[in-house]
Amino acid sequence: MTSAAQAGDGYHVTLAVGYRTWRDEYVDEVRGLKTVESAPVLGMFVDQRHSLLASILVSDIPGQLPNLNLYPGLIPGRFAPGNWAVVADDGTPTVGIISRWGLGIGH
Repeated sequence: MTSAAQAGDGYHVTLAVGYRTWRDEYVDEVRGLKTVESAPVLGMFVDQRHSLLASILVSDIPGQLPNLNLYPGLIPGRFAPGNWAVVADDGTPTVGIISRWGLGIGH
């Protein structure tokens, strides 16, 4: 399910709700039957003129905490870096920076 709203000057905000499979396991390897587990996921996406600028995903998947992405182009300028951040289930953050040219670093 999705819902979008225009915020002016070509900006759009979209909210999406759904389910994501996070684990599958064979219940019958001979016939290839699997059972899957899924969890709800909520996403918010911001774009300007159909160019994605930012997203955040929040889910109920064990071990996966909110995931934030700020894409190149959000900050104006020639370099216009993007940033991302993820927090592990033990609370350890991982962050990174990426450029328009696809090269980036993270820790």
